[in-house]
Amino acid sequence: EITYGDWSSDVCSSDLVSGYGTLVLYNIMKGYYENKPFTAEQIITAIDPKFGSRNAILNLIKKSEKAGIINRVVSKQDKREKVITPSKSLVDSHKKMLSFILSH
Repeated sequence: EITYGDWSSDVCSSDLVSGYGTLVLYNIMKGYYENKPFTAEQIITAIDPKFGSRNAILNLIKKSEKAGIINRVVSKQDKREKVITPSKSLVDSHKKMLSFILSH
């Protein structure tokens, strides 16, 4: 069984499983695994507006940061920008989910 107990109730579960929520998490994890984290603006640009408005995506990113699901850290390439990285609990949950999917 996969649980997401590490995710705070501050981040509405319907936001996380919405079209834009899934795509936001996909982009955060893609950046993590490719070791090329994205800025919020890069994530917004990567997501088709039909899945969620710019403000909805920014609000989800802010809620996720406040809940400790993600972190914003200064970019190594450009010190003026902050990139989004997943928290350890998000990485662990993601690895458990992938392991479960691949084992069935």
